[in-house]
Amino acid sequence: MSGSLVGDTMGLECILWLVLTVCGIMMTMLALRMRTFARAAGTTHPTPLPTQLRLEFAATPGHVRKLLKQWKEKGRTSLRRQIVLDFLFILAYLFAGVASALLAGQVLADHSPALAEVSALVAWMWVLAALLDVAENATLLLVIGEEDRTWLQPVGTLFATFKWLLVVGAVAYVILAVRFGVPHVLSRLGTLLAPLWAAITLCLC
Repeated sequence: MSGSLVGDTMGLECILWLVLTVCGIMMTMLALRMRTFARAAGTTHPTPLPTQLRLEFAATPGHVRKLLKQWKEKGRTSLRRQIVLDFLFILAYLFAGVASALLAGQVLADHSPALAEVSALVAWMWVLAALLDVAENATLLLVIGEEDRTWLQPVGTLFATFKWLLVVGAVAYVILAVRFGVPHVLSRLGTLLAPLWAAITLCLC
């Protein structure tokens, strides 16, 4: 029974690490692509690059109108493309965040069962952050639309602020787990990779 439980735990860890790795690669590729779209807008100094982050934290609707005027239609098109890709980015970081929270919970279980139980709450924090991000993106798409809806920009900033607070809290939990769990993770990785190394060795013999 104990062996079966250990096997199930190892299998879950394998799946979570795979999800984390795949989503990490996806997020990197999407972030690079969004950066390419921003640069393709053709802005030159001192005009800032048309990025979603700059738009969501613009100080006032008046500042947004000034930025959109500087970026022109090419900048608006770039922003639309970035936001569309950001929906995929949200999906990737949602799965990566939930996986990292569950892995952190497993690591912390050896040190503090109370902290380990928080992993479920942290996973839901990632879900809520993703929902806020979707709401933020929908708001920003309205802001950069044909009609003047720049007055909606503070709503997008509000969504973004709460989203980042949740993300910072969730990441802090994972960092805490890393502090306690580096030996645990390394030993787990060694156990997980042992069959792979054995298979490679047999193939090379």
